[in-house]
Amino acid sequence: MWVLGGIVVAPLVAVTSIVVAMFSEGKLNDALAYSESFKALREAVRSEKLSWEEMINKIKEKAKILQESDTFLKIKIDEVFTTFVQKGKSVSKWEAKEQDNLKSMMQLADTIVKTINAPLMNDEDPLTQKIMAHQAKCKELIEKINAKWGK
Repeated sequence: MWVLGGIVVAPLVAVTSIVVAMFSEGKLNDALAYSESFKALREAVRSEKLSWEEMINKIKEKAKILQESDTFLKIKIDEVFTTFVQKGKSVSKWEAKEQDNLKSMMQLADTIVKTINAPLMNDEDPLTQKIMAHQAKCKELIEKINAKWGK
């Protein structure tokens, strides 16, 4: 009886083992594919992070230029104001150096305004193009991951 029972159970155990192994292998492959999808997305995000760090450096550089220009402008304003108080508003009566100070002040103020109004990003800028390309790549990867693995 034990021998006959073993003859019936052995094929059942074998078939069950094969089915479980096939199911497990499929799940393992799915898990590996899922992991690879996120590794690709992680790399794209890391690249985008580097681009944004470059952008932050541009912002810091622009801020530094504006701070330095502001300091110099304040000096010029003080010089021109002193001349205005001492010699009046008729610039034609000012000495050449004093008139040059007024021109420098006006040019510096114009430069500051242009620097402030200059866009930090524009479509022709290589850094902007790089950031936009990375954003598109990340979006595409996320859509692929969502399509394959669900939300």
